[in-house]
Amino acid sequence: MQNNNKIKILVLSFMFPKRNNPSNGIFVLRQLQALSKYCEIKVISPVPWVPYFLSFIKKWQKYKELPFKDVIEGIEVYYPRYVSFPKKILFFLSGYLYYLGIAGLVDKICKNYKFDLIHSHVALPDGMAAISLAKKYKIPVVVSVHGTDVSATAHKDIWSNILIKRVFNKASRVIANSSKTAERIKTRCDKPDNVIVVNNGINLFNIYKGVSAKKNDYGCNTIILSVSDLTKTKGIHFVLYALARIIKKNRDISYIIVGWGQEEKNLVRLIDKLGLKQFVTMIKQELPQSKVFEYLSICDVFVLPSYSEGFGLVYLEAMAHGKPVIGCRGEGVEDIIEDDKTGILVTPQNVEAVESALIRLISDENLRRKMGDAGRKAAARFDWEETALKMQRIYNDLTGRE
Repeated sequence: MQNNNKIKILVLSFMFPKRNNPSNGIFVLRQLQALSKYCEIKVISPVPWVPYFLSFIKKWQKYKELPFKDVIEGIEVYYPRYVSFPKKILFFLSGYLYYLGIAGLVDKICKNYKFDLIHSHVALPDGMAAISLAKKYKIPVVVSVHGTDVSATAHKDIWSNILIKRVFNKASRVIANSSKTAERIKTRCDKPDNVIVVNNGINLFNIYKGVSAKKNDYGCNTIILSVSDLTKTKGIHFVLYALARIIKKNRDISYIIVGWGQEEKNLVRLIDKLGLKQFVTMIKQELPQSKVFEYLSICDVFVLPSYSEGFGLVYLEAMAHGKPVIGCRGEGVEDIIEDDKTGILVTPQNVEAVESALIRLISDENLRRKMGDAGRKAAARFDWEETALKMQRIYNDLTGRE
């Protein structure tokens, strides 16, 4: 193959936008769009096979409605079906089932698209399938880890932990989305030199540039915002406990929570218990990125005291909108937030620390503006184009390109 030809990449990622779920894995799409200048790309994003008796349940119906092949914002993607058990039962088998579900499709694709390298996002299940395919086709494999593999999946059961270690050791390169994620990978990897940090990025052209009328819905109140999937480790309950203390002295506050997930009912109950109904608005759905950015544009403070965060792209998005941010020390956000410059880093799982940080920012408009301006400048360094160039260098190194 000529050196002036683009490298052909086959991407495996169950996290990828779909027409009925456009926000899912959008950061993978954005990275690939930037990479498409330098590489040819095809994506395989398997979805669960839906048996007839589950086809009337809304969640499973969405999978059934998906086309087998689509083009999402210029990127060609296949959605083959594979056997997947509800509630991640027997999850350690997911990599093998994933491989069985896509192997035939990959053979067909390879006839007309002889890919040079496989890039998977997450180690289990995607990475497991990727290393099997890489062995079959005798090509390099890159595995991107976004945090969940090492913060949650590896602790699920002994077999998942063993398989994740296997993926790390078999991969040609392991890409960590933050320094913290890289540290966690290296404790499970026999080849630490193969672990490389490549942060996620942001497209500054996509930030919300108008003046949203939503601001008027909250009067002159200081608006605090959290955007997240609603899981316990995101720490939103700590914000609620802190808010319950703060409103005893300052009631001109509105707290907006954008997201949905397994903690939704618990958070609703906690809001009621703490007497916060008039202060908290929950947007209990997964919004498209443009709508999320509109909420980021109207807030005064972004807070998400997540104590299990691989990178935290949403903090970066808030900073790009000129907002001061609050995150936790010791997590992947330390690659993004410079403490007391672009935001405030707090002790994990500590209500008093969250309360103190919020009071500082709520009571000092000049501090909010100063941190917001510094954050906007810092966010400009995390550009998808720079991420793409780093990935291209890794691909060139593995395939012998110049």
